[in-house]
Amino acid sequence: MTMREAWCHVPGAMNPADLPSRGCSVQQLRDSKWWEGPLWLKLPPKDWPSGESQLDEDMVMQERRKGIVSSLLCNLMISTGIFPTRLKFVEIKPLYEKGEIANTSNYRPISLLTSFLKSLKKLFMLD
Repeated sequence: MTMREAWCHVPGAMNPADLPSRGCSVQQLRDSKWWEGPLWLKLPPKDWPSGESQLDEDMVMQERRKGIVSSLLCNLMISTGIFPTRLKFVEIKPLYEKGEIANTSNYRPISLLTSFLKSLKKLFMLD
């Protein structure tokens, strides 16, 4: 196990692994090459960004409001048993698997859930 002193904080905007949690399309995620990590990681450690970052108060407040709205919405849904219609929609995209690209049987459907629905799924599913 590494010592805590050896850890470095990577601000979210510079951390491509945070991209899905900020919300992005599959195309954006693929194009980001997040699995390669940030470009500065290939530099010597002395050239890495420092752990000190400027706090954007507006962004913090925006994220807080999202959390409050999500909490209120979840509480309302649980107490009333009503799930808002708009939140029932998901985007279905074809995912190519193999074979001839023009043959539709070589694709399978995938559903793209909103971050909110993903959170609800984790909350209510026991798997």
